[in-house]
Amino acid sequence: MEVLFEPAPSILPAYVRDVNLLRVFIWYVTVLFVASLAIRLRFYSAVYAVTRYVARSCPNVFRLIHEHLFLCVRDRLLSLVYVYGGILVAYLVLSRWVWTDAYVSPLQLAELDPAVLLLTLVMSGAMVAVDLVLTLQASVIDKKRVIEDLKYAESWLGSRWHAVLNVLGRWNPIKNYADHVTAETMLWLNVLFRGSMRMMILQTSLRIIVGTCLFVTQALT
Repeated sequence: MEVLFEPAPSILPAYVRDVNLLRVFIWYVTVLFVASLAIRLRFYSAVYAVTRYVARSCPNVFRLIHEHLFLCVRDRLLSLVYVYGGILVAYLVLSRWVWTDAYVSPLQLAELDPAVLLLTLVMSGAMVAVDLVLTLQASVIDKKRVIEDLKYAESWLGSRWHAVLNVLGRWNPIKNYADHVTAETMLWLNVLFRGSMRMMILQTSLRIIVGTCLFVTQALT
């Protein structure tokens, strides 16, 4: 019997139709990690330089920071770190030993149930949006300004006035002010770290969901 109608040709080239989306996904995450690290390199180097300066040249400030360090890890910050560590290990296991042998093409994705396809697309969009926000929001530290502030604080904490006022004990105004500023700084860092950990947990969780959706596509097609 003569075939009068043939299937409409695909608008996608063959190399796009047959590409392994899971492999592309893993490469996307790898490239994004390298790009994010490069963008934040200036921030990390500034933090390292300030930390070394405090430990080497500001013994009084360093001692004060050590006294208030517990404020930096309050409000379940360590719990968030443990949760993120567990999710990160799960992602590394999946990407290294589970997803690597899977094959999912755009053609297979198009044949999915509409609900599964919608979930995959929505989660992929959310993942890319979160990745872009976290990548572009690179923190910047004015290293010169921070070091000048540390010098100023150290000059007061190591001054004769501070030594004289130490006789007042807990009423020493210089020590009280330094305690207040250090405590506020540690609490600010705590809020910053908790926010960062929540965003990284969301980021890695979305990657696991997207990767799993793509992996399950194999079983559904």
